[in-house]
This record gives sequence, structure tokens and C-alpha cells, in this order.
Amino acid sequence: MDKIAAPALAYFQPPQNYFWRWAEKGAVIEWMDGATICYREDLAYLLQQLSRRGLPRLGSVVMVLAACRDEWQRDRGGLSTLAAIKVYMEAAGVDLFEARGQFESVSETFKDALAFLDVVSKLPREYRTGIKRGQLLLEIFDGAAPQVIASESRLLIGDFESGQLDELLFDQPPPRLSTVRFAADLSALRDAFKKFPAEERLELKLRTGLSELPVPAEIELPAPTSPSADLLEQLSADPKTAALARLAQRLVAALNIPMHAQGSSDQSFGGVSDISNRGNFDRLLLSELAHDDHTLTARLANNEALYLRREELPSNRDHRRFILIDTTLKMWGTPRVFALAAALACARKRKADTSLHAFALGGRAQTALDLETKEGVTSALEQIDPALHCGDALTRFLGEQERSGANEYFFITGESIGGNPVFLPFLTEAQHTLNYVITVARDGSLQFSECIAGRKKALSTAKLDLDELLASPVKTGGTIVPDDAPAFFKERPAPLFLPPAKVLVTPKNTHVSPALGIFSITQDRRLLRWKNKSEGARELCAFIEKGEYFFGTNERSTLFLLVRNHTHSFLKLYSFYLDTGEMDATDFPGRGQAHAWTIFDDGLFYIQHSGGACSVLDPLKGTLELADAAERAKIHEHITAAAQQQNNVFAEASHVNRSSHTLSKLRDVYVNEHGELALDQRRFTLSGGAIVLSNPKNERQPQQKKIRPVVNPASMDAVAFPFYKNKQVRFTRYTWKCGSTAILDSRGLLHLKSCDRGIPEITLLLLADKACAGWAADGKVFGLPYYTGLKEKGIVAPPVFMVHYLEPFIERLR
Repeated sequence: MDKIAAPALAYFQPPQNYFWRWAEKGAVIEWMDGATICYREDLAYLLQQLSRRGLPRLGSVVMVLAACRDEWQRDRGGLSTLAAIKVYMEAAGVDLFEARGQFESVSETFKDALAFLDVVSKLPREYRTGIKRGQLLLEIFDGAAPQVIASESRLLIGDFESGQLDELLFDQPPPRLSTVRFAADLSALRDAFKKFPAEERLELKLRTGLSELPVPAEIELPAPTSPSADLLEQLSADPKTAALARLAQRLVAALNIPMHAQGSSDQSFGGVSDISNRGNFDRLLLSELAHDDHTLTARLANNEALYLRREELPSNRDHRRFILIDTTLKMWGTPRVFALAAALACARKRKADTSLHAFALGGRAQTALDLETKEGVTSALEQIDPALHCGDALTRFLGEQERSGANEYFFITGESIGGNPVFLPFLTEAQHTLNYVITVARDGSLQFSECIAGRKKALSTAKLDLDELLASPVKTGGTIVPDDAPAFFKERPAPLFLPPAKVLVTPKNTHVSPALGIFSITQDRRLLRWKNKSEGARELCAFIEKGEYFFGTNERSTLFLLVRNHTHSFLKLYSFYLDTGEMDATDFPGRGQAHAWTIFDDGLFYIQHSGGACSVLDPLKGTLELADAAERAKIHEHITAAAQQQNNVFAEASHVNRSSHTLSKLRDVYVNEHGELALDQRRFTLSGGAIVLSNPKNERQPQQKKIRPVVNPASMDAVAFPFYKNKQVRFTRYTWKCGSTAILDSRGLLHLKSCDRGIPEITLLLLADKACAGWAADGKVFGLPYYTGLKEKGIVAPPVFMVHYLEPFIERLR
């Protein structure tokens, strides 16, 4: 046996006739009587949480996981197995074992271990289910001697998860059960019982991290401040500025501004503001006097000795902080918002005695800004200048200011500006006056530098996810999503790509752009976008009017959609800005007459009417004008060539029609007698490491005992969500007696919300007979990257999602 397999066998292989065993080829840990304790993926995930302190004894961990299950209180079959092992040892005359240099009784240890398992089983369910069990195990085995040290734990778990050792672990003859092993597994729980003799103490530790609640101090609370005192709170409350506030709050933590002393006092009273290498001998640090005479003399002569520096008297303070924001051409768009958020962070992180002065720098002039009121911040967002750089304005502003050590200058500009050879001399000269320079970039990177003697010294860098922080506020159709709506609707962008529910690709409802992807209008009149073949759909618009559809793109970032309904003489132009997620709509009343041809080419819609007249619609200007006679021949050529090109490209959208079958019409949601969540005749099961919504037609189905929802008949109709304007999309809510709800979304989604607040909300994609995907409100997702995206964090295996999220929801219903 090699050196890698031996530790794995010693840790993961149970002895003969022990209380637990591996089953189903190592996929499940169960009691000797066949009852399930936990799954392999679940155990590996929890051991990863414990590995940084070293791995405790696996037998002890398994006992705790068994006590976490609800079956511990109802079925004591596992306890009888443990008791049988104890009786066997007593019959063999073994009741003492050596531990920590002294002999202890197996019977007494067994009694205390069982008492602790009862303590665990009485904890509130939220602390003994899902991912919170990791924290429970950490607290229980804190301070216990590990069986595997921390430096070897991750390697051991990695070998176990890879499956390379399965043949040895599950086919190798197990060792004989020894008193030492059984007693050692019990001892860890006996020690935990001494720390947590009651469930209240263990719950307090898990909830607060404290073993005992501190005695409250008798302090005088400050007077409550006005609700309008905090600017960022005001900005967060307004959907228009909420994204800016989120970004500014993140930058407050990211920017670490040095607290330099701006002056000192010669008075002998007051606090200490700094340490200096100059001063009077009576202010020498005591540590300097510890040197011998020769060393102290040398340090004094070379100005190496350190002195205390008294703080400046309050009456002498008159500090001013200047924040200069570049608002020229290259700062337009995302960098402008990023720069303003950085300015708000700098304004917030200042001393109370420092006054704030902010300015927007254009090409030649500067504009005073108010960064202390909501109205002022809103006005600052409007400051833009078409100049290529702000060199002249920066030089003029700094030249007008009084030279004073009490002034502090922050300059915020774009990362690309530093490479501008025209602007670089201005910045180099300004660095002799500036204190700090902050550069921001469109990709979310920020660099914070300090200017010392005309040179920049990098202090810190940060990389933020601007797509997440600057996403539109939680709104749809101009209405804020209410609290009782599924949590899935409150995420922007949506945490999962949508399945192709009610999608039928035809040349009349679909457009293919090589640069921007595939756009299609569904049968329930939603506009979806597939950016590429490796990702599912995003919903660009919840509702598009009925009519004929004509598409166009500027091949950069904008989709134009022209909707015409000649029956109602309806003509409407939609403009979708794909970079920002914004949308504009323009109506052309009375202009929806029947058209012979409508085509998009060269950035314009060309419309040929039945009578021979032609019109040109400019989507950027929003104008619709008749073409003169000289343009008609040219328009006819555009229509013929562009129509042929558009018809040829629809073959590229064929993979959308080949997507998995999506369930959008269902009648019933219930839990069957096997404890599985079922929808009509289908049920969610684990198959091949994936969660599948399948209909086992070949299995003999027993009469199912359903736990049916108690539903108000009216709620079986479409649930009215004011924020979602499309009445063709139906939401059907089912409510159980306990208060848990399931909402069937006809777009191919199922939203689950438990009455137990400790269980996160869940959204599952309803893909028939295929590997499903899902999302939990705490950010965890599972499933194929086609639906989850190429995420680096939050991905969990389907079995883990089943154990930590779906099964707790089902168990709460039962």
C-alpha cells in the first residue's frame, strides 16, 4: 500500500461491524440498519470547511451529522446500533481505555456523548441544516486534537473527492473494531458536552460567537441624528442614484487615505499627533534613551532619533480638502460615474474640522460642485465637457490657490488620460501641488497614488465589478419590485440565463447579428437575446406589442426594433442600449399603414409603401421622412440586397430551436410519498450527479400520497405582479398550510419560498428530462454553464444544492 492510500484508508474506511458504512458504491453514508446519514458530496464539502484546522475523527463527525437530521428524534435505530457496540465491548470485559495518559470508562464516555448528540438534535433547524452545519462542526471540534493535521487535510480530501482511491476504500477488507477507536470517536463528543451542556449555550455560540452574553455597559446614548443626515442613505433610497451610492460605499472601504499631521504645537499639553525625527530633547521617545551613550549620540547627529510631535490646537485648524474631477470627453459614460463615486468616498473620509471644496474640470474652466447634498450630487452627474483633456483647467485652478500646508488636493481622472502625450506635461507639473491622484477605468480598476515631491507613489489598487454595482436598481416597468415577489426578480442582471420557453424561431420574429448575437420575440411577446452559443437567453423587454417586427443594429451596442400593426395604424420604434440595459421608445401615431417592404441597412430603416412611395426612418434621430424620387431607385437596391442577406443568416439561429424542452404549463405542485418535489407526473431526482425533472414512465408508480397546497381558488389565476407588464406570462401561486409557497412561472421557472427564513429562496429551471439548473438567494447556483454563466464563485455541485437547499424546503413541508 502506497503512502497516499494508507492515510486515506485509516481516515475514510470504517472498521468491521461499526455503526456506519459506505453504501451505493461510496455515494452514501448510512447506519448499519440502512438508514441514510449523509451523502458523499455533502461530507466532502463539510470536511473542506474543517480542513484549515485539521480534520477531526470521522466517526465523531458522522455521529454529529446523524444528530442533525430530523429523523434523530423520530427514529432511534442509529442509537440502538451504538448501544449494541457498547454492550458488545462490555460483554468482552472491556470498559476502560487509555486517553491522555489516564484510564477512562467507555460507559461514562458513551453516556456523555449521547447527551451531547441530544443537545445537537434540539438546536433550531437553521443551525443543523445546509451550509450552517460547517460552522456547527467548527465550534464542536474547536480545540480537539485532529486526526489529520491541517497541512495534510486538503491533499487527503482532494484524493478522496477525485475517486482515485475508491477501489481501495470500498473494496479493501476493513480492519477489526477496536475499543480505542470507538472510545476515541466518543471522547471528542464527550469533550464537546463539557463545553456545551445545553442547546441554549451552543445556539448562543453559533449565533453570536460568544459563550456567554456580555453584561451591558451603562453608557449615555447619543441623540438620534436626522434621517437626512447621511447623504449615501439618501442616494440609496432613490432608484436613480442607488447604483452610485452602492459604488461609493464600496470605495469608502477600498480607499485608505493616510492621516498625515498637517501641523504641530509647541505647547506642552494636548495629545500626540505624529512621530518626527526633529524636536526638543524633552520630547525624545523613551526607547531612544535605552541606547548607550555612543549610539544615542550618533542617532542625534544623523537625525535618526525619534521625537513626539504634539497635535495642533483646535483654534489653529483651518484645513481644506479640494476634490478635482475630470469631466472631459474620455471620462464620459461609466468612468464619469466611477469618478463621482470616488469623489463621494473621499468627501466622506475626512476629519470633521476639514472643509470640502469640489470642482468639475473641463477643457479650460472649472465648475464648483456640491457633494454634500443629494441635489448637488445629481447636478454633478450632469457635468460633461467635450474637450480632450483638462490640462489647462487643472493648471489654472492650482495656480489660483493659496500655497498652504492646510490645503489637500485630490485629482480624479481616467486611466487612459495618463497615456495622452498632450496632457502628460500638465499632470507632471500639477503633481508638485497635488497630494493624491485617483485614476479609474472602464473595467472597474482603480489606482490610488500619493504625490511626493512631484512623483507619484502608488498607495493601493482595487478592482470592482461595475456590471454588478452599477446595474439598474431593482425595477421593472418603472415599478419597484415588492418584498413579496420572488427574490429572483430582485437581482440585476438575472442570476440565471432563461430557458427557451415559447420560442419558435422564424424570419419574422428573429434577427441574427454576428457582433451582438441572436434576438427573438417569443410567442408570449417577450424579447430575448442570446449573446453567443455558449450562453442562454437574457430578457431585454418583458412585453412587445403585437404586430410585424423589423430589426436593425449599429453593430456596436444598440438594437433597434420597429413594430408595425397596420390594423390599428400602430408604428413604434424601440432602441435597446445593450451596454447599459436601458431602453427608449418612440411612437409614430397614424404611420402604421401597410408596407410592401421594410428593411434596415446603413443604419436606417427603409420603408416602401404599397402605393410606391418610400420613407426613411432614422432611429438615432427618431425621424420618419418621405424619400424623394432620386432616392427611390437606391432604396429598391438596398431592399433587394439586404432582404437576401437577412434570409440567408437565419440558419445561424438553429441552435436556439434545438434547446431543451421547457415546461411552461403545469397543473399541480406537491411532495410525493418518497419525499420528492413533484410537478404533475414529473419529479426532481438526482441522476448521474445532476438534478433532473423526469417522468419515470417505466417504473411502477404506487398510489402517491400528496401533500397538496391549500390554495385560494382566485390565486390559481395569474398572480398580479405590477412590475411585470406582460399579461401573457402567467404566475400561479401555491401556498401550503405552513406558509411556504411555490410560484409557477410560465417562462419555465419555479420559485420556491419556505416559511422557514433560515432556508434561502430557490429558483429552478423547468427543463424536462434534462439536467436542470437553479439559484438560491444566498448566491449559490448549480447546473450547466449555459444557464449559470462562467462564474468563478458560488458554483456548487447538484447533490450539494439538493442537500443544502431543496431537501430542507421539502422537509419543512413534511
